[in-house]
Amino acid sequence: MEKQLVAVGKIVRPHGLRGEVRVLPYSKPFLVHVKKIYIKSKLKHQSFEVLKVFMHYGNCILQLNGYDNRNAVESLRDKEIFIFRDSSELSKDEFYLKDLLGFSVIDSTTGKTIGCLSSFLEPKGQLLWSIRSSFDAEVLLPAVSEFIKNIDIESKKIIVAPPKGLLAVYEA
Repeated sequence: MEKQLVAVGKIVRPHGLRGEVRVLPYSKPFLVHVKKIYIKSKLKHQSFEVLKVFMHYGNCILQLNGYDNRNAVESLRDKEIFIFRDSSELSKDEFYLKDLLGFSVIDSTTGKTIGCLSSFLEPKGQLLWSIRSSFDAEVLLPAVSEFIKNIDIESKKIIVAPPKGLLAVYEA
């Protein structure tokens, strides 16, 4: 079976002066156990040895081998980070965001299906879920615990509590 690379985060910007990078993880920061990451450059994925991983005020910070100053890592800004699917053990409540694509998204207050999760957006470090609605609109929902109530991997359903009035904006 061929190993599959899966996106686990995005380098947001350099961190400090020693060549560390700040990463926006796509799910809980399980990158702490990863020893090697891959970053797509042109047509292939280039591997990077991870020297250090730590959390800093809720942000995941990586130190990569061969990068020892801020200028060196500037070229990695806005690059997506990949790992091999089997290189990180996921706990029962963790998942890869990619695996949620196509799941039904259901409003917890009405029980009605809003639509289907179609993609993810990351403007200004805020992860948004793009939901293709049943009324043929793209609904953008911030991916925060306040709005995401339950993810059922087995039934492929996501229960959400969208902010009051959000759906009305898209239905108009």
